Amino acid sequence: MEFFLNEVKVNEVKVNEVKVNEVKEKEENLLVEIQKKIPDVLITIIFGYLPLKIKIFLNKYYYLSFHYTIYNYISTRNTESYIRDTIRRDNLFVFQYILHDNYNKWINKIKNYKYKNMVFKNYLYFIKDFCIQQDSVKCLYYLNEFMEKFHLGQNQHKKNTVRNIRWKI
Repeated sequence: MEFFLNEVKVNEVKVNEVKVNEVKEKEENLLVEIQKKIPDVLITIIFGYLPLKIKIFLNKYYYLSFHYTIYNYISTRNTESYIRDTIRRDNLFVFQYILHDNYNKWINKIKNYKYKNMVFKNYLYFIKDFCIQQDSVKCLYYLNEFMEKFHLGQNQHKKNTVRNIRWKI
């Protein structure tokens, strides 16, 4: 009896997934039809009213032109979350610009960075460890090349890069 109930639940979930996918397809088709019907002149007029913080993420051109303004829209508390989220998604394009903009600060200013009961010598070593934990292969590969290019990874295996924080009673 239990097996039958589990099978019924699985079938219900599959049916619900199919319905959700059908709704998403209909919405996408509707958006494409609306975009075809709107004249290009009207689209350019509407585009002029979009704020910069939305335009940045529309395409590569706008990101390249205005990526430095992203930090104005993100609070200082959420900047690290933005960086970690970029790594989680293995978004190499954005990660490259974040790394080039901040690597000097990460190496020289952020020392003894603490994250989840671990202390890292600097923020760059944390980023490398976080890439490994999140299986962000593209970001990790780029970070390793970047570190080799600037001779930051030399003898890294000899350095104590991570140490666990232990609680004393």
